[in-house]
Amino acid sequence: MAGVLTVITIPFLSVTLSALALCVIFNKQLYETLLPTIFSIISLLYIGYILNMLIIAKFVVVAVSIGLFIIALIYLLTNQTKRIFIRSIIFSPAMLIYLGLTILFVYFSKDNLVGLWDELRLWGAYPKALYTTSSLQLGNDAMIYPIMQSYPPAMPLLGYFFTKFSNTFNESVLFFVYSFLGLALLLPFTKYLKWSKWYNILFFAFIIVFMPHLVYILDFDYAYYYQSLFIDCTLGIAFGYSIIKAKDSAYKDNFETYSFFVLLFCLSLLKDSGIFFAFVALLVSIINYFKFKESKKVKSFILRASISGIAILFAYLSWHLTLSRYNITNHIKLSGTTSLLSVLKFLVKIIVGNKVYLAVILVAVVSLIVYKYILYRMDPSERKTKLWFAIIQITSYVVFVLGYLAIFANRIIEVQLPSITRYMGTLVVCELYCLISILIEKYKNKDFYEYISSLVKSNRSRAKYIAAISMSCILLIASILLINNFRKYDSGVYAEASQIEEHIVSQVEGNDDEMQNIFYITQGDVGSAAILHHRLYFNLIDHNIRIANFYSEINVLHLTHSEFLDLLITMDIDYIYIHDSSDEFVNLFGDLFSDYLSPDSCDLIFELDSESLDIKY
Repeated sequence: MAGVLTVITIPFLSVTLSALALCVIFNKQLYETLLPTIFSIISLLYIGYILNMLIIAKFVVVAVSIGLFIIALIYLLTNQTKRIFIRSIIFSPAMLIYLGLTILFVYFSKDNLVGLWDELRLWGAYPKALYTTSSLQLGNDAMIYPIMQSYPPAMPLLGYFFTKFSNTFNESVLFFVYSFLGLALLLPFTKYLKWSKWYNILFFAFIIVFMPHLVYILDFDYAYYYQSLFIDCTLGIAFGYSIIKAKDSAYKDNFETYSFFVLLFCLSLLKDSGIFFAFVALLVSIINYFKFKESKKVKSFILRASISGIAILFAYLSWHLTLSRYNITNHIKLSGTTSLLSVLKFLVKIIVGNKVYLAVILVAVVSLIVYKYILYRMDPSERKTKLWFAIIQITSYVVFVLGYLAIFANRIIEVQLPSITRYMGTLVVCELYCLISILIEKYKNKDFYEYISSLVKSNRSRAKYIAAISMSCILLIASILLINNFRKYDSGVYAEASQIEEHIVSQVEGNDDEMQNIFYITQGDVGSAAILHHRLYFNLIDHNIRIANFYSEINVLHLTHSEFLDLLITMDIDYIYIHDSSDEFVNLFGDLFSDYLSPDSCDLIFELDSESLDIKY
């Protein structure tokens, strides 16, 4: 825990003090300034990143943080009202939850290791590569594999910021970064908390801690919120936040307009689907046209909405133009051999033929419609706006599902639904966020104590009071114990990968200025060997050594002599690592390795002379 805490101290203080400075300058609460602060940091880093000046961007972020702090300090020294205001924020229930849960999330992340497939080759590898090189991860010389290079870099950049202030890379910090961003997104739930009803603090802490974990408890990709680096849950929370922001306060004043601008910008850069969610949030904000029309501020609305639209457009164009400079194509492609219509027909045939599937889908659709209708009827005000809001949101869910079907059409025809719980969980988290936000607004003058008290059959107020406090404590403690002891994915290769890493580092002549490329070879099933390959690739990043071949290329028995040598030359290989051998491999390639190989050979490293093509032991 001390390791994670030490690494995050400077970036955490930078974020927190900047957010508090914005509170002073713009008369906002912490829950209103924290997320814009984080997204502003990501935006500055992103601009520096696409210009290949990431290390400069980091110092710009620090300079801006110091500048904001100085401006806020001047305000505080010259204005007593500001001093009273900032004290009310620092000593507020929201601040207690913020600091308390930050410490809790440090505890959750302290022993976490990067171990899942996409974590090792993307969500964990990307920020580690940024930490090691501080350079653009595009093109042949990048640490990141070409197939992964088109992923938008918002989350890796935030991971870079939180790790770069330390002399050593700490992978556990990446898990903290995800939960910390989630905390910033969920902190608006505390907006009505008061010290006069302090007993509600525990209940809202429970909601913030447990809500993201709840949806992904049964995920088949092991994407458990506090134990993985998959972006989908964070994306769902951000989508929900953007919907509520668009509906309530996107254009209330200049600061809120900027907050919405930077929100849509970073939402577009969280994941490829983020740009679709950002567009949906923009549409929801346009519903507010009716409000602006009534207040005769149409010109103001059009200007602010246009600025928000520019955020999405700039995020999309800037990233894709950067990709095009390095001839990187997007990894997300529609299935070319199977149409969406044929997939839909196939699914209808399966669903109609299976009563269980049919019942589940009908219940889900009816439940969503009934649920939306109840929310629509709960508050008679602004019915027209709420109706359009519900229509846009449900339509976005349908389009998202159709997009999933179109991208994975070929595999769905083969009766596969790749990562469906993880992808669809994004929508569930979004809807849950919206529901909680709406209920908080609806019952803001009531509290959890009153509800629990009504369930306690006693005339004694103390008994009711104790029951409410006890229930909050039980919920919070139970959720913490459940999360901390929740099953964690263990790839079982950490020790072996570390041993191989030490062996390779001791044999390979490292060069801080020039990356060393290693070709990894193993026998047998590629899929079962993938995790060891990925973990070794991840471990070697901070040594400026790259496992150059992707896991699908680690078995070379299908190649001839000349094809194998051509592949090594094309990939600019410096060393060859042979994890294990076999009779067939020795018969095919034994002479290339000066007869050092036998069927039982393992853990061997050879150096390739790119000019003479000699392979030396």
